[in-house]
Amino acid sequence: MNKNLVLAIDTSGECLSVALAEEQRILASYGAPVLRGQSEVLMSRIQELFEKSHREIHELSALVAAVGPGSFTGVRIGLAAAKGLALALDIELSGISCFHIASENVQTPCLVALDTRRGDFYTQLFQSSKSGTPQILKTDEIIKMNLPIVTDKPEVFSNTSVTLLPFPAVPAEQMISIYQTHKEVLLPPIAYYMRDAEVTLASKK
Repeated sequence: MNKNLVLAIDTSGECLSVALAEEQRILASYGAPVLRGQSEVLMSRIQELFEKSHREIHELSALVAAVGPGSFTGVRIGLAAAKGLALALDIELSGISCFHIASENVQTPCLVALDTRRGDFYTQLFQSSKSGTPQILKTDEIIKMNLPIVTDKPEVFSNTSVTLLPFPAVPAEQMISIYQTHKEVLLPPIAYYMRDAEVTLASKK
């Protein structure tokens, strides 16, 4: 086991993102939109990281996974893969909020706004070292706050007065940074949902 080899996994949104780091150096990373079939390609993308880095999976010392909020299915896919690897390798697994991933390396105060795909946003306010209570807000409510925002749906705000801050291109790289430098925000590897899933039951005939 390499005591400094860490793998980060984020499948909570439209971007499948993974990164492998040794100490604070990113060895390899991947980030690209995968709207469907994340579970089918995740493990192959992880394997590619190890091949590019000339490392072996059994060398891993720790894992970090995005816990949400985000896609119900996506969050579960990433956490399931991370838990399976952590169990098989008997290594540490930590969770990271998607709000903290998005707000890493941007100015404060700012509002993180993550698309719910239901016409509104999961949001959390960050001010210096403090963070606000997460809440679900509509677009007009966010605009009225008159704060710089970090969002995975910038086109919604492109014709408004809102200042847009950069959303991480490869969220897993931000996760590595958080794991190495902000361990106080690490969470248990448990899915974080801000509302119940919409489930339609089949009608009985």
